[in-house]
Order: sequence, then C-alpha cells, then structure tokens
Amino acid sequence: MNFLGIGSGLDLSSMLTQLVQVASEPKIKQLGAKEVETRDSISGLGSLSSLLSKFQDASDALKDSTSYNQRTTNITQPSSGDVVSVTADTSSVTGSYDVTVEALAKGIKGYTSQINTDHTADLALTDTLTFSIPDGSKPNFAVNITPGMSLNGIRDAINNADDNFGVTANVVDGQLVYSSSITGSGADKQLKVEAATDARFNLELDASGVAIQGTSIQGARQAEITIDGITVNSDTNTFDTQISGLTIIASKEAPGEKAVVNVELDSDSVKSKITAFVDSYNSLRSGMNGLKGSFDDDNNFTPGKLNGDPILRNLESVLGSMITQTVAGAADNVNTLYSVGLDIDEEADGLLVINSERLDNVLQNNYSDLDELFSGTNGLAYNISDQLDSYLGFTGIIKGKEDSYNEIIKDLETQYDAHTRYIESYQKTLKMQFSALDSTMAKLKSTMSFIGPQLQALAGIKYTG
Repeated sequence: MNFLGIGSGLDLSSMLTQLVQVASEPKIKQLGAKEVETRDSISGLGSLSSLLSKFQDASDALKDSTSYNQRTTNITQPSSGDVVSVTADTSSVTGSYDVTVEALAKGIKGYTSQINTDHTADLALTDTLTFSIPDGSKPNFAVNITPGMSLNGIRDAINNADDNFGVTANVVDGQLVYSSSITGSGADKQLKVEAATDARFNLELDASGVAIQGTSIQGARQAEITIDGITVNSDTNTFDTQISGLTIIASKEAPGEKAVVNVELDSDSVKSKITAFVDSYNSLRSGMNGLKGSFDDDNNFTPGKLNGDPILRNLESVLGSMITQTVAGAADNVNTLYSVGLDIDEEADGLLVINSERLDNVLQNNYSDLDELFSGTNGLAYNISDQLDSYLGFTGIIKGKEDSYNEIIKDLETQYDAHTRYIESYQKTLKMQFSALDSTMAKLKSTMSFIGPQLQALAGIKYTG
C-alpha cells in the first residue's frame, strides 16, 4: 500500500510517476527506435543474402562445361507401339537413325520329366538340385530336396533361394518348368539343372536350344536389331557399344517396323539455365529496390530496411560490371551477355530482358561457343560467382555488417540496462525526497494545528485550520 502524500495531502504518488516518466521515456524511445532500425537492417541483410545466394546458384548452373555438349534424343515409334528407348552421351554424333527390333533377348525355358501329378504329395526324396550357367557368369546355387517335400515345395524352395540368380520354377501336370532370365547365345548361356541322383529333375540344352536332358520350350538367345539396315546383336536387350555414345534398349519385337531416332544438341536445357539466370538476377534487382524503399501512388516515400546503406549502391555497381563485361578468350560474336540476347531494360530499373530471336540464333548456330562465354577460364559464371563470394560466406561483406549490427544491438541492450538502473535509482531518490517533504509538511500541519487557536485567541484571529 502506498502512503505517500498522506501527511501533506498532496498527490505525491502521481507527481513521482510523472517525473519518472519524463526522465525515462525519451531515452527509452530513442533506444527502441535505434533497435528497430538496427534489427530491420539485419533482416534486410538476410533478405539480400538469400537473393544473392539464389542468383549465385543460377550462375553456378552455367559453370558446368558439359552443359554445352549435352545431347537429347527424340524417337518416332512405329504404329505398333514403343519398341526402343535411347539415351545419348556427349560423345554421340547428332543425326538420324532407323532402328528395327527383330528379336528380343530371351532366357531358356524348358521342363522336366513327369515326376508326380499330385503336386502336394510327399515325394519322400533326398536329393540336391544344382543350377548353373555354363559360362560361369553367375555363381551356381543349389536347392536341397528332403523327405516331406512335394513338387510345390520344391518349386517354392527354388524360387525363394537367397542366391537364386534369376531362375523361376513352376509346376505343370507333374513336371517342373524352369525359366531363366539369363540371355545370350550359345551353349554357355543355356541354364543347366542337374540333380545329384534323380535325373527326372534335370534340364540341359545344347547351343541351338535343343534338349539334351528334359524338354526344351525355348533356348537362350541374343537380341537382334537393325540400325540403318545393319544387323547387330547383343546378349541382352541393351545395345551400348554398337553406336558410339548411344545406348539403345529394345523393349518390343516388331520385325520390319522401324523407329526413327533423332540425336540433337540439348539446347533447351541451356536455354532453361539462361532463363533461370535472368529470372534470379531480376529478382535480386527488384529485391534490392524494395530494400531501398518505395513510393506510393501519392509519391510518398516509405524507406526500406536498407535505405541509405552503402552496400546496395556498391552492389549495384558490381552487378552492372558483371553483366556488361566482355569475356576474354570467348568467340568475338559470343563474348557478352548482350551478344546472346540478354538486354538491359533501363526503364525497368536495370532488369534483364531476353531477346528470344538473338538467343535462339546463338543456340542454333554458336552452341559450342557458349561454353567459353560462361564456363571458360574467364567465363562469366566463374567471375560472377567469385564476385558474389566476397558478399556471401563466413568472411563476406554481409556477415561483417551483420556482426556490426549485432554489436550495436548488444550496446543498446547495455544502454537500456544502464538506463533502467539509473531510473530505478532516480525513482528511489525522488521517493525519499517526497517522503521527507511529506513528513515535513505533516509536522508543519501539526504545529499549525497547535498554535493556530492560540494565535486566534491572542490576536482575535479566526483560525480555520
């Protein structure tokens, strides 16, 4: 409970509060305004750093020299459907190829002698089946037959074997049917199944796929395609050595039907990277303008978070030099951003605009020259990235300014704490002084109450205290 003012009858508590506010508020407002301004600057630097990082990422994407030597493939499939897929690496030659899939590679398929038409009956056998590919391209695996196993049980043991290299077993009319995923020609590619004791489980084919043991449904064979009328074969459905730089995967047999494969320079991917570069640059410039401030419809200016900060002026100068530089060592007609169709729109705050006609012309006629422009020894992408590194990173300009602003925040906190202690001391001093005043005035009132009537009696003065 506050008793201040009881003795004097004055509203000393309100006076104390007002005096403390008068002493405190100007400094608090000053410190608060400075803190808001400083934190806005830190926030603005964070936004600027993010925009610069995105621009650097877009620029770095143009560093990859392989980008300017990529190939793309377009395939016109026959009316029967998709028969091939094709990929091209940088060593492939641009051009058109007619491809026909005459045959797909297949693995062996055959069946055993009839063993038991009751597929679930216990065969009461003890034996071991060994599965192998004669050329040794796959390690052998074995399945043990034990008493209690039926044909269905043997089938499941084969299919579920951990080291199964691609054999599938089924049971049809008391016989085991074996299928192999191993393809290719010759006896060395034919799956061989051999039982230790019971030859009824055996399957073996010769080089042409004719059964030596068991019955052959089909022998293993190579895939066969024609490329521009030339017949080529592969042990698998993948052809990756027949045309330098191309990998052709056959997926469907269509004898006599051709797929037309066109191998072209992948200029679209480079165009996309250049477009992303322009977009990120324009986002950076627009973001910088926003950080400086903006005018409303009545031409009233609202300062941005970095209004007046010299970093924006310096960066504008650096960016201007970046996008107007001439690259030494690049082709004379492809040595600037302007030469590849990137114009500066002075009426739009220096944003970049793509001249599609000029860019498409360069992509069509000077595609390989873009490598030196962007990713060469003096390439734009490397120069831009190096320049931006001076702003970004742990020792960059932005980090240095952020550290300075954080020091200001710490200093403001120190000043605020010191001011708080001063106000607390000031309030305590005022309260002591007001308490003394209150006590003194209370005593004076008491004295006046005592001598007032006496003075009245002596002098005929009417005392009203």
